[in-house]
Amino acid sequence: MAASDLPNFNDIVDTFLDETNEPIPVLDPAEVHAAAAEELQELADQAIDAGDYSTAAALREAAEVEADEAGDSSLLHGADSIDLGTAADAQADAQWYAQQQAEAVAEGDYEKAQELSEAAVESQQDADFFAVGGDHSGQAEAEAYQLGQAVEQEAEAEWYVDQAASWAEAGAYDTAETYLAEAAEHQAAADDHAAWGQHGSPDAVVDPTSTVEDFAVTDFSLGTDAGVIDTSAYDVGSIDTGYDATSYDSGFDSSSSYDSTSFDV
Repeated sequence: MAASDLPNFNDIVDTFLDETNEPIPVLDPAEVHAAAAEELQELADQAIDAGDYSTAAALREAAEVEADEAGDSSLLHGADSIDLGTAADAQADAQWYAQQQAEAVAEGDYEKAQELSEAAVESQQDADFFAVGGDHSGQAEAEAYQLGQAVEQEAEAEWYVDQAASWAEAGAYDTAETYLAEAAEHQAAADDHAAWGQHGSPDAVVDPTSTVEDFAVTDFSLGTDAGVIDTSAYDVGSIDTGYDATSYDSGFDSSSSYDSTSFDV
């Protein structure tokens, strides 16, 4: 075969390069940050709905970092990370008061338990206010009501005991026994109400409308073309608010001879 009969390899190579050397897509960092901010804000909203203000605060803080990198604060809404942090602290206070309340009931100090329940109500309401979330104070309110009833019934029992003592001193033992029986009934009622109001006890009242759940984020994936960003292992438990969405891998090898200025982004 003569050399003139051979195909023009230069033409073949040029054709191949024309077909394969398509511009490598370059992701706009601002768009990546914006997408991250929007998804983090959505996750924060879900955490607020669940009543998990601590997680919501961490997610919102991460969203604020991304929105700042994107240069668009309109991507955010609702309570900011500072207010959510305040809400988380108030919620922690409410939980502490509830635990102390349960201990007071176990010790038989119903008045102290009622005061602690009312403090739990106030703290949870503060938390809901700062989080701009739903009302999660119903459980504490229900417990405080039951403990209030316990205090009233116990006061009645004490009154009947005093009356019984007075009648006994006067020698009216039958009447004294009647008053003691009444005292026992009121004390039993007080104990029942206290059990219904004891936080965390099997007999405690339950307000399903104020249930607070831990919001676990185990999957975080951007719903954009930035599929090269690996966020599948995103765990809110180890949020790094310095998260940098510009660390994505675009697949572009800067050491190649590819000239990115040869196309218009």
